[in-house]
Formats: sequence, structure tokens, C-alpha cells
Amino acid sequence: MLVDTDGEPVDVADSDGGISPRTEFVQGPVLIIEVPSIDAVAGKVVEAGGALLNAKERVGDFGYSQYVKDSEGTVLCLWESITA
Repeated sequence: MLVDTDGEPVDVADSDGGISPRTEFVQGPVLIIEVPSIDAVAGKVVEAGGALLNAKERVGDFGYSQYVKDSEGTVLCLWESITA
């Protein structure tokens, strides 16, 4: 079962995804995590022993993304939506 950060069930039909080309740090599927603030979460990743893999990037009119590597070496993509 898919759950949100509060442990509440999420309908899989509401999930989003995308396909992107391989890069020096993206070599396979990457989990995208929506966060309220990339800047705040990226700082916590570094504090916990992880690393920032690229600068925060704007993705059209949709939002911002930034790739990070956690302390165990897993590459993740942080996503911050642009709210109107």
C-alpha cells in the first residue's frame, strides 16, 4: 500500500511520474519526493550526511527539482511545486 508522510493511504491513480535521460548521477529509476521547501530539506540531507548532486532547477511553470544522495548512497529527487 502506498502511504503519505502521515501514514495515510494514497490512491495510486493520484501518483505522478516522468522519464528523464541518464546523467552522471541518475543511472536508473529515482524516487521523487514532494517537499514544501527544497532549500529546507536539502539542508537536512546534508546535515544527515548526504550530498547535493546538482543545483535546484526550475522545471517550467510546474516547480523545482534537486537531486540528492542520502547517507546510504541512494539518489533521490526533491520536488517543490509552484503554487498559484
